[in-house]
Amino acid sequence: KSVREKPTKEATKKQEEIEEPFLKKNKPRNTKAESAESESEEPSIPGIGFFARIRANERLLKLTGTFLVFIVTPYLAIAFLSYFFTWQADQDKVMGSVGELLFGETRVNNVLGKFGALTSHVFIHNWFGVTSFWFPLLALVAGLRLMSGYSLLNIGKVFRYGLFFCVFGSILLGYAFRNNWFYPGGVFGFEISSWLNGVFGATGTGLLLFFVIICFLIIVFNINFNFFRKAEVAETEIDQVE
Repeated sequence: KSVREKPTKEATKKQEEIEEPFLKKNKPRNTKAESAESESEEPSIPGIGFFARIRANERLLKLTGTFLVFIVTPYLAIAFLSYFFTWQADQDKVMGSVGELLFGETRVNNVLGKFGALTSHVFIHNWFGVTSFWFPLLALVAGLRLMSGYSLLNIGKVFRYGLFFCVFGSILLGYAFRNNWFYPGGVFGFEISSWLNGVFGATGTGLLLFFVIICFLIIVFNINFNFFRKAEVAETEIDQVE
């Protein structure tokens, strides 16, 4: 009988070095544990979990939608409408101390009282003027969506187009009525249009605003300019008749 020789330490070490890559390659991976570890290693963004919990809470969504539809929308709309009839009588009062206005004995003429006068003054006078009516519309569309899932209008389009209408409309009204004693575009529109007039001049600002309107119509409605071609065709037909 032949006696087997015991493998030396060096031979055993070499064998382990050869087998180690093969074993690592074919080792079963615990995907669940690895995914859990990777998730735990990912940095958490503050506020994401809070909003995710709100979206998952059906009752809270309905309460938020109900508040927007029955409180925010009518309150803003009525306060804004009342502003156009009472702003002259209330302006000196709302431009003073807020604490004195709300907690003092000051009387205002706005239909919705002191808070209505203050809110409408901020939105219409200080901010965007007449175009501030976009805010109650947005509140109505968003509230109906949250409350019942009903889409009165596409909320994405209402937000995007309405935001453009609110900001650009304010600047346009500030430019058109820059010499008026009442700011239909609000202080925001008046200040921006005044700055543009100083940089580009009144004529240059008008051309710039017209260019922005054309760009908006092209991006949103993809308007064509076939009327130039039609005019050219009409001229050629008249020349042929002559």
